[in-house]
Amino acid sequence: VADKADVLYFVGCSSAYVNPAIAQATAKIFNATGTPFMLLKDEKCCGNTPFSIGMFDEAKKMAEANVAAVKATGAKTLVTSCAECYRMWKVDYPKMLDIATEDLGFEVLHLIEFADKALAEGKLKLTKPVDVRFTYHDACSVSRLCDPWKPYKGERGWMGMIYPGLLRRRGRQGLYVQTRNLLNAIPGADFSEAIRIRENAFCCGGGRGTKEAYPEFSKFAANHRLEEVKAVGAEVLVSACPWCKSNFAQVAKEDGGSVKVMDIAELIAASVEI
Repeated sequence: VADKADVLYFVGCSSAYVNPAIAQATAKIFNATGTPFMLLKDEKCCGNTPFSIGMFDEAKKMAEANVAAVKATGAKTLVTSCAECYRMWKVDYPKMLDIATEDLGFEVLHLIEFADKALAEGKLKLTKPVDVRFTYHDACSVSRLCDPWKPYKGERGWMGMIYPGLLRRRGRQGLYVQTRNLLNAIPGADFSEAIRIRENAFCCGGGRGTKEAYPEFSKFAANHRLEEVKAVGAEVLVSACPWCKSNFAQVAKEDGGSVKVMDIAELIAASVEI
């Protein structure tokens, strides 16, 4: 970890305290690509759950403080390996602050985007075989919920018509291609797509306070998705969100299933030789 760098890694609560293997794998990927990175000295929560359950004022204060903290470091790019943190920084912070994503003052990337670019540039070399049959879960916040935010200043008219027109956010800019570039580049791995993929993937049910408020529904959602994993004959379920990993892993264990759960950072790191 550098004291000063262009790249700042925002670890997030879940990767820091619940799934540290994700943070460790991310650091390994940074090192493998020769990318100096720094951390916030006193990283705060991104505010995902407070914002999601309607604590808007509290979440906005967290957004203002976090954006100011990153700007103070001089970082040009913020990278996170958590899908929920990614959506907060890229979409919900700009929404709360009434600015466009591009006006944050720094670029926001998920590790998927960082790793895909590094792979294309030859900086990330996936050479170690990973002999496993796996499928991938498109987590909500790196798929249909991560289109960049842009404030709209138009007017709403008759029958809901808006003036001027607006290009709707439909999840078309999700990290679909980048993810599959990486997954298909891992030697030895047998990648089989799930039944519902991309913007049509079924939510894991674990994030944004759902598991705490509706535990039975959260378990139902995870089981529903795990049935797809079994249907395609995968041994491992890979996602890009520590909340997904936690919920899937817990439900699979409770139900005595044989499906193992990994984060994409861990899978990529397993194929890197340092």
